[in-house]
Amino acid sequence: MIALLAVGLLIGVGAWFVITGRDVVPSESTPTVTPNPTPEIQELTSNVDTSDWIESSHGESRLFSFKYPPTWEEQLDTTGFKYNPKNDTFFELYIKDPGRTGQSFEELTSRIIDDENFQVLMTRNYLLNGREVFVMTNIPVKEKVSEITTEVFVANIPYPSAYPVHGPGFGEIVFTSYDTGNAGVSQGYFDTLLEIVSTLEVLDE
Repeated sequence: MIALLAVGLLIGVGAWFVITGRDVVPSESTPTVTPNPTPEIQELTSNVDTSDWIESSHGESRLFSFKYPPTWEEQLDTTGFKYNPKNDTFFELYIKDPGRTGQSFEELTSRIIDDENFQVLMTRNYLLNGREVFVMTNIPVKEKVSEITTEVFVANIPYPSAYPVHGPGFGEIVFTSYDTGNAGVSQGYFDTLLEIVSTLEVLDE
């Protein structure tokens, strides 16, 4: 009888320890997934003192202006105004005044990226006083001439009623540079090009 009581007591105490001493496993909390934030587009600004830079020539057909370094020169040829560092014939910068394209800024830049005649090396996006800026550097695929091209598109630039068919409106100004120096891969004036674009101002705005 005593033995049975002892066995029953041991079983009861053991069961009590098993019940009360069991580890409580905390319920797994659902991890909070934070979506990747959209990267902020950088404002295009100049890091150099442009107070002594030269204002570009413009007439009644231009509603904008910009500056270029005093070590550069401005020339007017058959294709329009051309800018280049003095005594450097390997680099040329041309400005295409805005006009009506019938495309949105996104459609325009996408079409240029998809151009099979060029290999895109780099693209960047900026803002300039609230305007979208798209920068692309590429090289020709089929041409044997070693040349690197950088195009900077600035959206929402007004043009006057000098275009009689369509009248006044807004379009994209395009800064296009051609660099054939150092086998066309140096981009030696890339930073200066962006600094020139950063001085862009819309007149009477």
